[in-house]
Amino acid sequence: QITVNATVYDEAGNSHAAAPVTVSKDITADVDDDFEIVPAFADRIYGNDEYENHSFSLRGVDTADLDTVIVVLSMEGKEDYELELSSSDLSIPSNIFVTAGMTEGKVSITAKVTDHAGNTKFAQEVNVTIDRTADKDDDFEITPSLIGRPYGSEFLSNGNLFSFNGVDEDAEKIVLTLEQAGKETITTTISGPQPFTVPNDVLSAFGNGEVSIGATVYDKAGNTSDADAITIEIDLSAEVIATHSEFFLILKTKNTTQKNMSKTALALRVSMRTSYRPLLFSHKMECHLPPSLSQSHLPSIKISLSKQG
Repeated sequence: QITVNATVYDEAGNSHAAAPVTVSKDITADVDDDFEIVPAFADRIYGNDEYENHSFSLRGVDTADLDTVIVVLSMEGKEDYELELSSSDLSIPSNIFVTAGMTEGKVSITAKVTDHAGNTKFAQEVNVTIDRTADKDDDFEITPSLIGRPYGSEFLSNGNLFSFNGVDEDAEKIVLTLEQAGKETITTTISGPQPFTVPNDVLSAFGNGEVSIGATVYDKAGNTSDADAITIEIDLSAEVIATHSEFFLILKTKNTTQKNMSKTALALRVSMRTSYRPLLFSHKMECHLPPSLSQSHLPSIKISLSKQG
């Protein structure tokens, strides 16, 4: 406040003092230059359970001579939504994002306050995120590494058992549920950062038979999404595994011992466009294919086993 005093003088030396007047100086529309937008959550992320009934608030508004507050919400691909507030009610509706039709993505919020003196003040723009899903395009899924054939013992020990598709950028963990008849259900959590890697031993507790695998992804906003469960088959019996230019044959039969197995020779005949001579195994059950047989040929290899002697 400023007090103004005035005295008038004439040529005869007379004077007269006017009554003092007090005036107010108002050059700002906010309090202590502190007008700001305050999101409901510190991380500025509104999840599926929050965006419908949580908004934001305004701080530092000088309500003594307030005229109006204009709030504008903007989102790419949407029309701006404008809300005008008066001194009688400065609360932001809790469902403002729903009313504005901004229900997924980044929202920019701006606000301008104007007082009766004509002063204006803009709050610093605030960006918040509406995140209602934990996956991309509702497409979270489990992808097995082997399709159309069972998981054998060698493959189980090599890792890369299965992977995940459609995980959102802000996902923070995936919870796996694995079930097999006659076995205890296993639940394990894979935490970020991404990419989420399946532990190599996650299937180690299971034996031969089908295993059902389910997964739920959780994001930072508290959203969850369930993948459709998949079923894989584990077969720890006899198998042939091809890696580059090597084959490994694991032979398991009843009443077979290391002693009599060492007396047994097996021939592996590779049949392609050209026939190769039989390759003999030792009791270690390992052989190397000819160098001319490249990795690109492996998917079309046909194998026949015959007992020698």
